[in-house]
Amino acid sequence: TFSAIYSDPNTDSATAYEIDVNSNNTFTGTVMWATGKISTTISNNNRSPNYTYAGTALTGESGTTYYWRIRFWDSDDLVSNWSATGSFVDNFKHIFISGVQMRGVQIK
Repeated sequence: TFSAIYSDPNTDSATAYEIDVNSNNTFTGTVMWATGKISTTISNNNRSPNYTYAGTALTGESGTTYYWRIRFWDSDDLVSNWSATGSFVDNFKHIFISGVQMRGVQIK
C-alpha cells in the first residue's frame, strides 16, 4: 500500500490523488502503475488512506527495485508537485517445508 502526509499551503483539503510506479527513478522506464486522477478526501496535515497497489503484477521474487511518487489536488482543483521519490523491492521469500511432522501444534 501507498500513503503520504498531505499538506497544503492554504490549508485546503485534498480531493484527489495520483500515484506513479515505475522501473526507473526518473519515471522514464516501464510504467508499472499510473492511477490517473482519483477522488479522495484528506484534511490538511493528515495522512492519506492506504492506497492498494493495482498495477502490473509483480512476481514477488525478481529483486527489482521500483520507484513511486504521489501528488494531490486540493479543493480549488490545484495540483501539487510530485512527492519525493520512494522505492520498494519486488522480493517476497516463499518458504516451503516438507517432511515435517507436528503433533499437538495449533496455529492461530
